[in-house]
Order: sequence, then structure tokens, then C-alpha cells
Amino acid sequence: MSAPAAIILWKTMRDALLSDNAHAAKCGPDRIFDEAPGAVDPPYIALADVRSRDWSTASDAGTEITLALEIWSKHHGLYECLEIAALAETVINGIASIPDNNLVLLQFQRLDSGRRERGTRAFARLTYRALVDSI
Repeated sequence: MSAPAAIILWKTMRDALLSDNAHAAKCGPDRIFDEAPGAVDPPYIALADVRSRDWSTASDAGTEITLALEIWSKHHGLYECLEIAALAETVINGIASIPDNNLVLLQFQRLDSGRRERGTRAFARLTYRALVDSI
């Protein structure tokens, strides 16, 4: 039960980001990946981590999901990552439901940013927490 809810949440987030014109204008079309292919240059968003655990009650089945997205920039500085993260956060905060489940909560948890690849690539990481009841 946990894996399907996490998959449905990820697909809903991905679809919302792909259909957002402001995000597409900043990142380019189809720049959201489960894992970015090695030949793809930033900017893009990739699914980073997903954790699911039981959130059931005596009467209802439920799942708590923690999901992180990484935004990668083509620049050394963090501005582009933070700008894309802000756009993504706005889109994701607008998600009110997911298919075949009751989305009880979708909450922004944290934003982390930094540089990798010897300082040549900047990234931002958005982490969300969701509570989902099965229908």
C-alpha cells in the first residue's frame, strides 16, 4: 500500500510541474526526471529520496510519505536553483488531491542548498511530507 501512494504522489507532483508555464519557461520542457540521464545538462529537477511508513489508524489505512526533489543549476551560484525551487514550491503547494487516495496533508518541510562537483554545480533540495489515507 505504501509504494503505490508514493508513486501516485510523485506522478502528481511531476505532472503539476510539467504543466506549469512558469516552471517550463525557467527549466525548459520535460526537465523533471526520476533520475537525470548523464547527458542532460542542468537546469532540471530530479526525484532524490522517497520514504514511506505506515500511518494507519484502527479504522483506516494510511501512509506517511517524505519525498525530496533536487534542483540542479547550470551556474556556480545558487540563485537559479533557489528561483526554480520557489517556482516548484508554489506549484506543489497548489496540489490539493491525488488520484485514488485522500491527500490529508502535503507540507513543505525544508529547503537545503549547496554546491557539488568541486563547486561547479549548484543544487537545491526541497523536502515534503504527505499524509495519505487510502480510499
